[in-house]
Amino acid sequence: MNVIPASTQSLNHVFVSAKGWSLDQILSANPNFTPVPRITPQKFLSETSSDELNEPLIVEGWHKQPGWPRLKFNLDWFKLHGPQGPEISVRNVRNWTDRPMSLSDFLDKSRQTPPHALEHELERLYGKDVECPDEWHQCLHHLGLPSWLLPESSHDLLSSLPIRACLFSDRVKTLMCYIGIGDTFTPCHKDLCASSGQNLMCYTENGGSSLWFMTASKDIFKATQYLHSIEQELDHETHFITIDKLSRAPFQIYVAEQKLGDLVLVPPRSCHQVINLGGITVKTSWSRMTLDGLIAAYYHELPIYQRLCRFETYRVKLTIYHTLMKFTEELRVLKQSKAPRGTRRPKSKQGSGSVSNIEDIRRLAGKLTKLVDVYDAILINEQPHPDIPFRSMEDEDDRITCDFCGGDIFFSFFECRGCSLNQAEQSMPTDWCVICPSCYTDGRLCECGQMKPTTCKSFDRLLDLRRAALDVLDLPPRQVTKLK
Repeated sequence: MNVIPASTQSLNHVFVSAKGWSLDQILSANPNFTPVPRITPQKFLSETSSDELNEPLIVEGWHKQPGWPRLKFNLDWFKLHGPQGPEISVRNVRNWTDRPMSLSDFLDKSRQTPPHALEHELERLYGKDVECPDEWHQCLHHLGLPSWLLPESSHDLLSSLPIRACLFSDRVKTLMCYIGIGDTFTPCHKDLCASSGQNLMCYTENGGSSLWFMTASKDIFKATQYLHSIEQELDHETHFITIDKLSRAPFQIYVAEQKLGDLVLVPPRSCHQVINLGGITVKTSWSRMTLDGLIAAYYHELPIYQRLCRFETYRVKLTIYHTLMKFTEELRVLKQSKAPRGTRRPKSKQGSGSVSNIEDIRRLAGKLTKLVDVYDAILINEQPHPDIPFRSMEDEDDRITCDFCGGDIFFSFFECRGCSLNQAEQSMPTDWCVICPSCYTDGRLCECGQMKPTTCKSFDRLLDLRRAALDVLDLPPRQVTKLK
């Protein structure tokens, strides 16, 4: 079965326009709407010590900071130094189709398009997921953002994956640009795999801005149930909820108008939708994976993706595995750096053990303990029968995905070499049918139904990592139900 990513499904045909909307009017007319809290960069840097945010937040006024790259954050520079290819992909939000177009033609057409949609118009173009210039990436590093907030930083657990483990031999690129005019929009959705979102307004023309509607992380189940009550599926990402329906939601809706220099922080599992107002806006956006987000992705997001056949993109279980390996080594180095004088200490890796006080050891041990618990859940779920064959692979991190749901295969799966499916487009290392255990349990089989259980890693090696983590935590080897 070919997996159809949610982003390619048809948008529900509802006319969307923000004509006549104002933030003050929206907030005053709807009791369950509340403004997104705002904070200055100085206050944010001095008061925000954790990267686990559970409610929306805007850090405003970055364009007034000394490091704001005014000469680079503009469209003239972007046209000269932006996307490397001759064309970008633009989306027609009237029928939800994508097509290639040169950046110059897209900008010319956007400037000629009126800022408010007409009910019977056939086209309104939005530049989504546009390649972000490398120089903009560097600008973010010089802007004064805290290190844990930066794209692709060591604090982002997606960076735990070695390059060889990533699809198409590259890490998933989350840093993208979005270019739109009034009444272009993004339907209600969550960021992938419970990741945390960052969105910075870099450039505007003619008073352009963006209106955000968001929920807190804790309201995800209420939000999902509410969408079901109005016959919508959140993870299909095909519906822009009207203000009238949002006003009847049984939970709080955070609303904000994002302007130049505003950095919107989107917490994990926050449901949010965005509509642009006025002239052209250019935003850069990126995702990060926190520990709590990674755990939530395993327990909550992956089962939804499996049910809806949504491609996983981020390799959640493999990221947990490599993060466990990374934290185990970092804690070992930290603890050895506190060893009595004269004790032989191995040379630490770059960046490891940079802070060697008791509080850092306690904090890292707490994170590692959380990871061991979720790792145990993975092993229990995928523990093989002793007679199941182990298939040797050149690299155990080679990507295999379920041919039904698109889920990433971490350890165990079912295969049929008689039913061949074309996976050339996905660059997978197999050309036969592969089904994940969850889909197999649901009765999703190959055509002949004669599938055999298989594993692609050494289970003993997976257990060795668990034992190493327990050892560095000074915990006795513990027996987990069903896990030997």
